[in-house]
Amino acid sequence: MISTLGVTVWLMILGAVVLFALYILIRVSYLKKQGRDLVAELKEPYEPWEARERECKAMDEGK
Repeated sequence: MISTLGVTVWLMILGAVVLFALYILIRVSYLKKQGRDLVAELKEPYEPWEARERECKAMDEGK
C-alpha cells in the first residue's frame, strides 16, 4: 500500500499533518493567553457521555 502512493501524495499528507499540528499549537497558545487551558478541558470527562455510559451499564446489569 505504501508503495502505491506517489511522492506528491506523501508530501501532501505530510503537509496536512504539519499544518494541523501548527494549528493545535497556535490554538493552545491563544487560549492560554485568554486564561483557558485547552488540554485540561479536554482531559475532563464529558458529562453527557458519562451519563449515557451509566444508562448503558444499568441496562446491561438489568438483563
